Amino acid sequence: MQTRKDNTEEIILKTAEKMFLENGFTQTSMRDIAAASGVGLSNIYNYFINKDEIFYHLVKPLILEFHRLFDEHHGRKSAIDALDMVTEKYMETNLRQYTELFTNHRTRMRLLFLKSQGSALQNFKEESINIATEQVMEWFDMVKEKYPHINTNITKFSVHLHTVWMFSFIEEMIMHDVQKEEFDTILKEYLVFETTGWKELMKI
Repeated sequence: MQTRKDNTEEIILKTAEKMFLENGFTQTSMRDIAAASGVGLSNIYNYFINKDEIFYHLVKPLILEFHRLFDEHHGRKSAIDALDMVTEKYMETNLRQYTELFTNHRTRMRLLFLKSQGSALQNFKEESINIATEQVMEWFDMVKEKYPHINTNITKFSVHLHTVWMFSFIEEMIMHDVQKEEFDTILKEYLVFETTGWKELMKI
């Protein structure tokens, strides 16, 4: 019985994912998902409260990964030391993390950034920009205590703009469906430009 239940849920999710990608959240109804999946509408409600819950279930792994990366880089217990930013290892780590993000979550990113209009997650990018901005400002406070010689007197608006740029980079890479042959080069160019700017601002 459990196997059958899990299989039905998988069918619903795969069908919904395909329809959201093709038509967007707003233009896809629960009835559409039911008709395309062959799962009765009333039965779908045994698995998911509404369309928003289906959408969230599809993108949840990506959201959790974003939160993990925010915490790792700029959370209260950040593993990133400010002086790491001048090392080759820091660049290699960032390259690996971005590559894994796009490799593991490309379809979810397309859903979340390009197809979420009308859903409860339509403002995810803006809300995440605000969260990440606050985290960076808190991280600056920790850096200032540990390394008084490093410049952390950087305006909150500049941090906000940088965070906007990070999300815009991800969104543009997905929107233009950048593939492997160009992906690595573009990613390296972005990270060099980004880290060089921070090093100069912070006088590291």
